[in-house]
Amino acid sequence: MTHYCALIPAYQAEATIGMLVRAVRSLGLAVAVIDDGSCDRTAAQAASHGAVVLRHARNTGKGCALRTGFAHAVREGFDGVLTMDADGQHDPRDVPALLETAAKRPDAIIIGDRMHAPGRMPVDRWWANLMASAVVSAVSGQRIRDSQSGFRVIPRDVLEHTPLQACRYDLETELLLAAAAGGTRILSVPVRSIYAGQASQMRRWRDPMWFCRVVGRHLMNRSKGPRPPFGQLNGVQADASSKRRVLVFLKEPVPGRVKTRLAATIGHQDAAALYRACAEETLRRLEPLVPETTVYVDPPDAIGRIREWVGPAWTLRSQHGATLGRRLSSAFSEAFSAGATHVVVIGTDSPWLSAADIERAFAAMKDVDVVIGPSEDGGYYLLGLAKPLPEVFDGIPWSTPDVYASTLARAQTLGLRVGAIRMGYDVDQWNDVERWMADRRPEASISSPRQPLITTQRRSICPS
Repeated sequence: MTHYCALIPAYQAEATIGMLVRAVRSLGLAVAVIDDGSCDRTAAQAASHGAVVLRHARNTGKGCALRTGFAHAVREGFDGVLTMDADGQHDPRDVPALLETAAKRPDAIIIGDRMHAPGRMPVDRWWANLMASAVVSAVSGQRIRDSQSGFRVIPRDVLEHTPLQACRYDLETELLLAAAAGGTRILSVPVRSIYAGQASQMRRWRDPMWFCRVVGRHLMNRSKGPRPPFGQLNGVQADASSKRRVLVFLKEPVPGRVKTRLAATIGHQDAAALYRACAEETLRRLEPLVPETTVYVDPPDAIGRIREWVGPAWTLRSQHGATLGRRLSSAFSEAFSAGATHVVVIGTDSPWLSAADIERAFAAMKDVDVVIGPSEDGGYYLLGLAKPLPEVFDGIPWSTPDVYASTLARAQTLGLRVGAIRMGYDVDQWNDVERWMADRRPEASISSPRQPLITTQRRSICPS
């Protein structure tokens, strides 16, 4: 049986979100509400009615909220998602019809079509939807009656393999165009159109401009020829047309200075041994990219000791700066000054990360200025820049759950194009260690570090 998660992006929706969550859960669906920086009781209402709540520290846009929800659904193993708006415009009684069609065509995107009987839809919205749907239909080569409807069923394969970078309402258009270009069928199911005087969050001039930008970017990319979806980027072949650099931020594994949160559970000595194992696994996975990689060491005077540890193959540099933002900015500046055109930085807290993930980040930077690999704890495990952007590190609350959302907001303030790759996690707590060790996927297999990790686990009294 196909297992879907209902995703509801919400902003200032305390008046409607509770009833909507309750109605959707009564249909047997899991519900995740993405609270996009609301200042009211949206999150509390959603949680009290049984939804999983994913929160953004500040308002980043419907597209970013949906991308957070997509990552959650993939991470939790759902077969696809049902997306709905939080303002009550989508009638939960129409959900079974969408899911019934999805069961017959599990490979297709199913859209709830409001245009067959728009009812009380305001005339200006009806006209805008009509024109937008005509454009999307013409560009995608498929008849899409209501391209602006947020009432959709989207299969997991589309979530995993469709590159997305939009942050606002234009993401829904971007997803349809990119999925159609990849061969996904888009089908329509008639649904009710409910309007009761709700104030739309769309902006009369800004959002049409973003819509045109997405369509224009799609047409430009199409003129360059077909490109494989992210799911097919499994090799590690460098792009000869650009000069790329991979930066790895590495600490000396000194007890008491690394993995301090984990040390509260297993002690400083074992935490340092675990950090060392994670770092070794990270470098092992990046071996295909050794010529493009620079390892940035902290503290600066540890280069000699770390050279003895990691071996002569890696290029080592010292980290410089009083804060993480300063150190990141300095490292990126060095890479761009040396002639790089695309630069990616990672840490050593995500040993499941592979060279293929790095390739996905470089592929995304063909179309965006910034690419982010978000972490479940609210930070990020990867950041890529397609040009020097020292200002993107300004004002970020480092080492807090707001790093990812704040970086997105900062990039939007600067007018940058932002893309994202899959959601990941850092090995910071004991359950993260167990999760990593239990991962049996070939790309996540652990080699030499496995024995010290097992030894640590046996010696430690930890929650299972």
